[in-house]
Amino acid sequence: MKFFSFRWKLLSVIVSVLILALILFSLLINIYEKNLLLKLSSEKGKIVNDTIFNNLEILMDTGSKLQIYDLLEKHFTDEIVSVSIIDLGTGKIVYSSVRENENGMIPGEMLERIREIKVRLPTISITANKSRFFYSYIGKNFFDLEGDFYSEIIYSEKKIYDSIAGQTKQIFLISFVILVIGFLASFFFGMIINKPVETLILGTKEIGNGNLDYNIPLRTSDEFGKLAESFNRMSQNLKFAQKQVIVKELMERDIKLAQDIQNSLFTKELPKSEFLDITTHYEFARVIGGDYYEVLTKDSTTAVLVADVSGKGIPGSLIMVMLRSLIKSLFYQENDLKELMLKVNHLLMRDITPGKFVTLLMAQIAEKTGQVSILNAGHLPLYKYDAAQKKVVEINPGGLGLGLNDGIIFKENMKLAQDELREGDIYLFCTDGVTEAMNPNKEQFGEERLKQAIIDNHDGTSADILEAVKREVRNFLIGEELHDDFTMVVLKKKKGGLNG
Repeated sequence: MKFFSFRWKLLSVIVSVLILALILFSLLINIYEKNLLLKLSSEKGKIVNDTIFNNLEILMDTGSKLQIYDLLEKHFTDEIVSVSIIDLGTGKIVYSSVRENENGMIPGEMLERIREIKVRLPTISITANKSRFFYSYIGKNFFDLEGDFYSEIIYSEKKIYDSIAGQTKQIFLISFVILVIGFLASFFFGMIINKPVETLILGTKEIGNGNLDYNIPLRTSDEFGKLAESFNRMSQNLKFAQKQVIVKELMERDIKLAQDIQNSLFTKELPKSEFLDITTHYEFARVIGGDYYEVLTKDSTTAVLVADVSGKGIPGSLIMVMLRSLIKSLFYQENDLKELMLKVNHLLMRDITPGKFVTLLMAQIAEKTGQVSILNAGHLPLYKYDAAQKKVVEINPGGLGLGLNDGIIFKENMKLAQDELREGDIYLFCTDGVTEAMNPNKEQFGEERLKQAIIDNHDGTSADILEAVKREVRNFLIGEELHDDFTMVVLKKKKGGLNG
């Protein structure tokens, strides 16, 4: 048993307070009893005084000195040491129950104190062993003695204090009994309080050691029971939170793995071309994106495409992976761009989730001649900076998104546009994450700002133009985050080829 435990600390506090309270109570009772005994002695003296002087009035004419002595000696007891009559004028003891004190003199200081008394009220003078009570008797004469007289009744101080000591012993005995009872009650009370405390300590240790299945077995309706209930609820919440953290960590690990896989699917090294300057950029709005871009070459032809899957996150990324696989496998088998897209749509329709679709913009460029075939499946237009006209035009042959229809409607809406790429001309492919970027005022970046950014930076390389557009968008956002994937491909025609 630890003496510094909560139980012993509580017991020590209660007992200490109880002891101090009993000591203070005993002292106050002792003082009260002492004053009460002195007051009772004074009252007894007053009665003796009245009796003596009432009898003296009778003995004045009929009695003798011996009768007076007898009267005084009757009141001489163990409690009353002596009874004397004092001449106030001279300070002489006229009569005394103690004969040897008769004809003695009262000390001057005491005589002056007695003379100050003008009415019949007691005054007390306490010496080492005696208590003096003086009572006035004014204007009487005894056997030819005239003047003012006082009776002096001396009580035994020892007798009074013996009574007080006896009373004090009784008080301390009662206090000791109360103290013992208080100690036992405090010990029992401390055990009652300490038991739930020890139960709580054991429970918190178990929870602290990681045993979140442990429930503190305390089912009381007081504060300890409520505290135990709070700890049990806390352990359950911690257990749930721990599971959530584990699930979150697993999800984050899986998402990171999916992100790494998705990043690996994008073209890391662009094909080298002496006629085309190409720069790409892809930025996720979430951890996993639904945008896709690709740059493919075969023979002397370069194909550039951007696509945007409806829906974001993992579902969008899975569709993007399917689309990439189809494009990569069919591009090298099919030379006709329209036939290529019809086959991709047919195969995608078999596996795509209903309600999902893909928008796609693709351009196939013959590098030497500069001839371009452009196909748009429900996507944003191709933005072309025409170096000859020094302006940006939109090329949009029109078409349905992939995965919406696999019949005649899709085929009839599929159109090809033809263009010629000359020296200084610029193509900008992008998803709606660029044009629909929104600032805090809910304003979209829009096509006009995009076109102006191309015009303002047309003299730079494809990388310069792409960085300029990114900078303009970031400045427009004023700190807002992107709400959609941000994908761009910038292509610029270098000097060379048949039209260069």
